[in-house]
Parts: sequence; structure tokens; C-alpha cells
Amino acid sequence: MELRVKIAKLIKTSWDNIKLARANIFNQSRDIPDTDNGKTVLQVGIKKSENLIITKNPQQLIPQVQLIDQDDKLHPRFIQIVSDWFDQYSTDGRMNPDQAAKFTSKAVGGDICSSKDSRIAELFANHDKDKDGLLEKDEFIEFYQQSSKNFLSAVWKNIHSFNYRNDLKSIEQEVELNEQELPRAILANHDSFFNLMFELLT
Repeated sequence: MELRVKIAKLIKTSWDNIKLARANIFNQSRDIPDTDNGKTVLQVGIKKSENLIITKNPQQLIPQVQLIDQDDKLHPRFIQIVSDWFDQYSTDGRMNPDQAAKFTSKAVGGDICSSKDSRIAELFANHDKDKDGLLEKDEFIEFYQQSSKNFLSAVWKNIHSFNYRNDLKSIEQEVELNEQELPRAILANHDSFFNLMFELLT
């Protein structure tokens, strides 16, 4: 787990998105199980001749939060994320088509989007209420409110493109692991915990 956290940060993804495996010189590989969490490289038995293989984990361990409830209200954390997006891609509380296109390019994973794109035209046609060619923050949030109802998978792609996890926490802000707070360190350094564990087993 600790190694996955460090690798995930390097490639800007969440630790639950990746799996680790080890491969020998004959290209025979086997997964590194989560039960090896807390072991040293020596204890796991990884050799210098082995390669570390990183693949996408098909079963994400962090469940997706509910973005919109039965009353059509967005999750408060998601509102904050959308608000931050708007602030980043707008000027003086207004977003123009060029800025919306720049945001869309990032949100869909790097595809180039221009202000003449049909998606931008549809966005402004449906949500620019005063038809001044500029989106306000509440209109931008409203767009995501409707999209969360009708195009949920696309919204999650946007969220992941901006490096947020399924629980809406930023990947860059994942909690650092403190080795001294892990169970193995507590048991090894505090006799009272170690003795209590054996008392519970008897």
C-alpha cells in the first residue's frame, strides 16, 4: 500500500487505481498482494533482477460518492470543486467561450477543444441566461447539476481529469503515511499493545 501511494503520486493518480506486480528475467509475473503491506523489500523477497509492473486496477477500492441527491442537490464538496474550476478558468467572475474551451480541453482528458466547438455552443445556448456571451458561476454550477443527472459518467471523467479521487479528495492532498503510526510500528515499540494482542487471543 505504501509503495502504491508513492508510485501513484508520481504518475498523478490515486493509489487504488493501480496494481503492482513483480516480473522475473523470464517475464513471469505475479501480483504483489495488499497483505505484503508493511513488509520491507527484503521481507517481500523482491530481487534486483526483477522488474516492477504497474497496471490499472479494475476494481477501485475507493467508492464513488453520490454527486447529486434525490432532491437534485449537488454534494457540497463537488460544488466547491466546480467553483474552483470556474475561478481558475474565468476572469472577474465571468467565463467566455475561449476560457470554456480551455477548461473543456482539460476536463475531457486533453482533447483539443476550440471556442467554435459544438459542445461550447450548446453550453452557452443552454446556460447563458442573459445571452451576453459570458457564463457566471451559478450558471456553470447549474450545468454540472444537470450533467450529474444526465451524463454522470462524463462528469466523473472530468473529476478524474483534474486529479480528484472517487471520494472527491485531491490526489495531491492524499494523506502522507507516518510509519510510526502503522500497526506494525505500534506493536513493535509498545509492549502494552503487544501483550494486549496476545491476551485477546487467549
